[in-house]
Amino acid sequence: QLNDIGVIHDKINLLTNKISIFEDLNYFFNLRRKIKKIKPDIIIAYTIKPVVYTGLNILFFRNKIIFIPMITGVGHYFNVKRFREKLIKLLVINLLKISFYKVSKVIFQNKDNIQTFIKYKIISSKKISLVEGSGVDVRKFKNIKKYKKIKKKSNSVTFLLMARLQIDKGIIEFLKAADLVKVVFPKTRFLIIGDKDVSNNAVDIKLVENYEKRGVIEYFGFISDVRNFISMADVFVLPSYHEGLPRSSLEAMSMEKPILTTNVAGCKETVINGKNGFKVTVKDVNSLYKKMLWFINNVSKFNEMGKESREIVLNRFSTDIINKKLKKIISDHIND
Repeated sequence: QLNDIGVIHDKINLLTNKISIFEDLNYFFNLRRKIKKIKPDIIIAYTIKPVVYTGLNILFFRNKIIFIPMITGVGHYFNVKRFREKLIKLLVINLLKISFYKVSKVIFQNKDNIQTFIKYKIISSKKISLVEGSGVDVRKFKNIKKYKKIKKKSNSVTFLLMARLQIDKGIIEFLKAADLVKVVFPKTRFLIIGDKDVSNNAVDIKLVENYEKRGVIEYFGFISDVRNFISMADVFVLPSYHEGLPRSSLEAMSMEKPILTTNVAGCKETVINGKNGFKVTVKDVNSLYKKMLWFINNVSKFNEMGKESREIVLNRFSTDIINKKLKKIISDHIND
């Protein structure tokens, strides 16, 4: 698909959600070789590791390279309690400060992440731009009749979670809440789509398979086109611990689905409580369970809430709006 639109793609292996001196140094030097070979005018990097290692690499180049970092979420680096994790957090903060040495603007996806970076004096408020997520294609993700034919097996309520099998995505809370709901409403369906994970943050696939064997959830693995599954669902659920701005929620909203998510950075931007869904306390299974029961008992609200979701996306999160903002930031850099 990238080739078809004239985009040249190259691959550098990167170990995500783990810190390994050998693997990270290997990525750093591979990235350095690519930059030397390509001789780019502008580099746009996003997620913490590529941002840090791109910024550090640029310090070694004499020719001017416009560096535009995008912070799509602070990940688990800033939500730590153990001593070893706090040391890693301190390391990440200082590496970010160094890597931002030559930037004039840093793009953030939510206000909470901005406050975090200002709090730790990683970046000046003068160098900050806010662009709410990477947007969603509202023409591709819409509630159309094409998907109605596979709507449901029965008249039961269907909840959908789309995410990699990571602890921080709230997978375990979803499983436990689903288990509780099944006791009261056994016909309720709980669907999970998303790839397995191998990081330190991974949910054991055996745990998910166990819940599936017991008939609590249905797990479908990685799906390239998620629209059929979104169409099958009545409510989209993302009990994440932190996000930049979750594309999965935006895609579901664009297809007129109510949203049940957590009141944390990134997620809370997608919901107006009581209008298009609800925000529950993070890591709180009981809170999630109670709101699932609310949805089951208020099926008549789905259509109205779904339309509110679509309206929010059209007004704030469509690719037309987001891309226009990103293009302006890049243009301003070039003109400077």
